[in-house]
Order: sequence, then structure tokens, then C-alpha cells
Amino acid sequence: MIDASGLSEVKNITFSVIDVLLKGDIDNNNKIDLKDAILAMKVLVSIADETIIINSGTDINFDNKYGFEELIFILQKISKGMTNE
Repeated sequence: MIDASGLSEVKNITFSVIDVLLKGDIDNNNKIDLKDAILAMKVLVSIADETIIINSGTDINFDNKYGFEELIFILQKISKGMTNE
């Protein structure tokens, strides 16, 4: 918009940036790979020999649990070569 003096009007806009997690990316390395699948399997069978921090954004069906749905999702992404989507 141009004001009466012919100068451009500057408007300030405030916005927030939301960090979008890659669904299925358990270890948060910005890709879905076999490490994510292995971590998912360890969680499912309760043999995690390490502390595993799971990003809340990886809960595929929003049931606040990590289960077979998430593992299958990860394996499907890997098998289709869609590791960064």
C-alpha cells in the first residue's frame, strides 16, 4: 500500500513457526530408516536396552501409545522409499 507521500507503508506481521515432526521418525534425525523400525520393535517387545525418547509427533493414530500401527507405517515408508516425507 502507498501512502499520500508516495512512500510504501510498512506493516508488521507476527507469526509463529511450528516445528513439524516427520511422522515415523522416532530418533528425530529427519528421515525414516531401519533404525526407526528397530527402535519401534524394541519398544513393542519391551527389550529396549537404552533410553528411547519417542517424539510425540510419531504417534500415527493419536492413541498416545506406540504400537504396531506405528511400526507398520515406518516399514511401509521404508519399503516405498519415502524416507523423508
